[in-house]
Amino acid sequence: ALTPLGFRLIESSDGCLPSGICTFSHPTRDLASIFAHLAAHKIHISHRHDRTGQDYLRFSPHFYNTEHEVERIAALIGA
Repeated sequence: ALTPLGFRLIESSDGCLPSGICTFSHPTRDLASIFAHLAAHKIHISHRHDRTGQDYLRFSPHFYNTEHEVERIAALIGA
């Protein structure tokens, strides 16, 4: 749901996603603002930075999170 909004999923070099943890970046959007917006809506994610200062949003969904909850995150980000 985030890739159509211009977000890029960070994958391993072989293209595998070994866990349910998802890390995204965006070339132009302010991820700190998105993080604050999601936090205001009680969405718990991580705002991370790599050694170069690149921003990332990191989601750690669990088996008990519903599809509706994941869709809500995408809707809030797209708003």
